[in-house]
This record gives sequence, structure tokens and C-alpha cells, in this order.
Amino acid sequence: MLKKFFWVGILLVALNSLALADINSKAGTTSYTFLRVGPLARIQAMGGAYTGLADDEGSLFYNPGGLAKIKDKTYLLSYSNYITDVQSGFVGLIYPMKNNRSVGVSFNYLNWGDIVETDSFNNTLGTFTPTDIAFSISGATVVNPSFDAGATVKIIFEKISDYSTSALAVDLGGIYTAADGRTRFGATVLNLGKQMKSAGSRKESLPTLYKLGFSHHLKELPLVVAADLNKPRDNNFYLNIGGEFVHFKNLLLRAGWSSNSGDIKDVSESGSLAGFGFGLGFLWKNYKLDYSYSSFADLGSVHRFTIAGSIK
Repeated sequence: MLKKFFWVGILLVALNSLALADINSKAGTTSYTFLRVGPLARIQAMGGAYTGLADDEGSLFYNPGGLAKIKDKTYLLSYSNYITDVQSGFVGLIYPMKNNRSVGVSFNYLNWGDIVETDSFNNTLGTFTPTDIAFSISGATVVNPSFDAGATVKIIFEKISDYSTSALAVDLGGIYTAADGRTRFGATVLNLGKQMKSAGSRKESLPTLYKLGFSHHLKELPLVVAADLNKPRDNNFYLNIGGEFVHFKNLLLRAGWSSNSGDIKDVSESGSLAGFGFGLGFLWKNYKLDYSYSSFADLGSVHRFTIAGSIK
């Protein structure tokens, strides 16, 4: 099974390299782009590779199937200082139930900052603040000892000046644990849905994303490695890879990379770190504090802070 997965991955990466030769003709044709922005520090420090790991509260955003085996009531708070003064946040709550099931709720927002409004003669009329919001309800179940499945339903709102839109979407996800207990495979479809209210006469598409993931806890080293293969609805394949070093009792070290940064490297003189993520995790009693740094070369960098804990 592992050998087959390996060769399939190699083939898809090769196809991805060919596809990156040209800009996809559908690029930029979907709305609600804030749903593409990963909000959680641990996952982004690992380059966004999480679909085949999905072992904590991050499953609320990245793979709802991972919620099934969470045993404690858990809360999650995250804040991101994004590029060009954009700020975002994520709040979540997970509640395990009987019969190996879990439910969760979450709130995701992105604030684009103040934008100056002008008329056709460049006269200043004031400022406005575009805002994106998503409310989500998630559920997951243990299908059998090796396979967990979950789904998320989300209501999405966007407001730009006097215009507003709304949409309804679902995420579907699953995670399979191999017999060795250290290897996992995951698959998700994110943001599958439809715009309900548009700002004009034409309704826009959602940023649907298809993901396949793999993770493995090394037997010889205190290291977890993960990889995701991604296919956006409106763009080419790209790859996320990352690792988490778990040797120290209360300290976790993480690093990762996403090939989705190729366009930045092409236009930036300082793009060598573009796409790379780094981060730390601190464990204390029932709390976990995560920090990540992600580089976007000349566009700037992103700092994320996440705190999570169990509710006794």
C-alpha cells in the first residue's frame, strides 16, 4: 500500500511541475478568497501539510474527519497578523459525544483594514473596511477502528462598502490509520457549495479545494512528517510538506514548505524563503501555545498565534 501511494505521489508531483509552466486560465475566478488562508499556527508552520495528520483541534478547519477521536472538550483561539495590515482570527469549540462521535462549532473572520474610497475625480469620500466571516458546524464519527469521517457546514458572509454577499458550503473529510498505528492517509473536499446572494447579477464560484494527505511518525526518530497534494478549483496542483520534532517534553519544533509560492519567487529578488514556514509549540498543563512564521518574500511575512486547551 505504501509503495503504491509513493509512486502515485511521484506521478502527481511530476504532472504538477508541468502544469506550473503556465499560469492557469481560471486563476482568480473564485470568490471568498479568505477561505484559502490557513488560520492556525501549528499547521502553517508545517507548510500547511495536515490532511493526512488531522490529530488535534486543527481538524475543525483542515479535515473534519480528525475530530472523531478527540476525547476532551477543547477550545481554540487563533490570531494572524497577515500581510498589508490584514488581520484574521479563528475561534473553535469541540465537544465529544457518546458512540465515538464529536461535534464542533467555529467562527472564522478576516479584516482587510481601512481602504480609502474615492470618486471618479479622485476626491476622497471616506473609508470602508471589507470583512469576511464564516460560521461553521462540524460533526465526525468513528466508522471503524481504522477510518474516521466528518463533515462541516458553513455559512459565509462578505461585505465591501455598501455591498454584501453570502454563500453556503460544506467540507467533507476522512482519515485512515494504517495497521502500524504510525501511518495515516487523509482526503478532503473543502468549500464545496454555492453563492446564495451576489453583489451583481452573476453569482460567483466558491474556492473549492481537493486535498490528499499522508503522515508518518518515524520509528527511528522523534519526528512526524506530513505531505499534502492540493488541487484548487481555479488553479494548478501544488504540494505542502512539513515536519514536527517531538523529542522535548514540552517543546515542539516545526518547519514546512508549500510549492504554492512559485509565483512569488518568480517576481521577487528576495524570494528564497517564500513558501517556507517555521514555528514552535509549547505545552503546559492542559494548554498548548503555538507560534508560526511564514514568508511571502517582498510582500511581507505572516505571524500566527494559536492557543488551545481542554475544558475539564
